[in-house]
Amino acid sequence: MASVSQVSHDGWDRYYQEQEGARAWNGVPDAFLLEHLDSILPYKAAKVIDVAAGDGRNSEPFLDRGLQVVSTDLSPAALVSFRNRCRTEGKVPPVLIAGDFFALDFAPEQFDCAVCFNSIPHFDSPAQALDKIARLLVAGGRIAFNCFTSNDVAFGQGERLGANRFSYRDTLFTFMAEEEVHAILPDFVTVIRSETRRWEEPDHGSYRSGTHTHEACFFIVERSS
Repeated sequence: MASVSQVSHDGWDRYYQEQEGARAWNGVPDAFLLEHLDSILPYKAAKVIDVAAGDGRNSEPFLDRGLQVVSTDLSPAALVSFRNRCRTEGKVPPVLIAGDFFALDFAPEQFDCAVCFNSIPHFDSPAQALDKIARLLVAGGRIAFNCFTSNDVAFGQGERLGANRFSYRDTLFTFMAEEEVHAILPDFVTVIRSETRRWEEPDHGSYRSGTHTHEACFFIVERSS
């Protein structure tokens, strides 16, 4: 059995390269984000970071509101696709930063809002990822994110690394229930909203074929003053 530190994350960049510029993952912003955008954004929010942004589908609602956006992802191919799409559509792209989020050196307390959808479970340490994201926020700043549960279609697929961890197509999955996510939240954030929901996704080509059902717990949390 491989350890988490030995798991490759190369599957993400390979997937985005295969899209050849086409929109990935259904190409639309997450439904939770769209439904709760006003709650996710603090009053007078100006600066947003989208962590593990992929090709930008969840960055777009913030760009459409004229906010300053930083989009970061492990996959250079994803961010190139996002940049090219912005140019084609006549939009100014956000600041794009490719690299391992844990290795990126951001100044703390500079963002009003952070989002990280469908990606916390892919970090080697979800707890450390949430802690680093939270430290990027100003007091009163908010994070919106989700974590896949064990009822998700991906649970049990690939090589088992632990009770709730799997390596699948050179990507990592950790599955958590709501109470388990509560347990790893930094002690300087407050939960504003949490819920578990299911939704269907279309075919994702070589990564996951056919229509399939995801389940995840969704959170909005706020950094304490």
